[in-house]
Amino acid sequence: MNSIPIGKFRRLSRLSNTNGQFSMLAIDQRKSLRQMISGTTGQSPDSVPAEALQLVKRIVTRELADGASALLTDPLFGYPTTYDVVPRTTGVMLSIEVTGFNIVNNYERHSRLIPGFSVEKAAQLGADAIKLLIWHNKEASAETIEHQNSIIKRVAEDCNRYEVPLILEIVNYPSGNIDVTSAAYAREKAERVIEAAHTFSQPEFGVDVLKLEFPGNLKYTDAFQDRSFAAGETVYTLDDVHNFNKQVNEASLVPWVILSAGVDPEEFIENIHISNKAGASGFLCGRAVWKHIVDFYPDETAMTNYIKNKAKHYFDEILQANTQALPWLDHKRFK
Repeated sequence: MNSIPIGKFRRLSRLSNTNGQFSMLAIDQRKSLRQMISGTTGQSPDSVPAEALQLVKRIVTRELADGASALLTDPLFGYPTTYDVVPRTTGVMLSIEVTGFNIVNNYERHSRLIPGFSVEKAAQLGADAIKLLIWHNKEASAETIEHQNSIIKRVAEDCNRYEVPLILEIVNYPSGNIDVTSAAYAREKAERVIEAAHTFSQPEFGVDVLKLEFPGNLKYTDAFQDRSFAAGETVYTLDDVHNFNKQVNEASLVPWVILSAGVDPEEFIENIHISNKAGASGFLCGRAVWKHIVDFYPDETAMTNYIKNKAKHYFDEILQANTQALPWLDHKRFK
């Protein structure tokens, strides 16, 4: 096995289940959660109070975290108000980036780090890993690519110093004014995800696990046009989608997991089956499980009942779908 620092080994082990598979739950949303709550209350996202975010995060953490191998939360609204309800056996990841992005050159996205927060602080708080989200467009200007790359390398350097694993989430975006849910973007999505897997798993970036988008869009796949999530238009075959995932696995030099991007559980379960068959080590999902909790805000009892009676069922189904994930130590990185 290629060497891995003891601290990172122990922390990655805490993030995975007893089989070495990642079944991770995300509740680190901030801007998007404000937007979700504002859709229920009718107020502007900026006026949604911190207490609303804290309530959602506490209920989700309290009721669902015991089923996850690890919990991804944020150091601003999540962890400070939920650390006492995180199960002892559940690993903890903390986000280090500011939610959202800065726009430059008309469409290019620049990520930013949370002011006053650091890998050292996360380690002091007991975190088992750092999660960094980077917006990526391979056609962006050299300035933007350098800006994004430098953030990754800076965080990775600190993660190496404290032997804290770096989980890098790559979210691709198009160059033109293309709807990312459209058939047009579905046609180019696989190439973008494969390129990102290859680029950011290179040793120079110091990433331990990649959190990647599913490289296809099952809504536009021939085999799923009879499902509730079907788009009614076919872009590729199911064999194409399996091949996309195999290419991601071949491209990634480190273990990888898929993110849910807020799709419904039915679709995400199919994503998990396909990615794990190709060599993924599991998932890191959030809104796919708990997003409808906001429909019941601010009624805490109703919110709790929804998580207990509906979201937990969804999460149990997702966990069952993850049994064939590749244990992270079986990845080629450690051969």
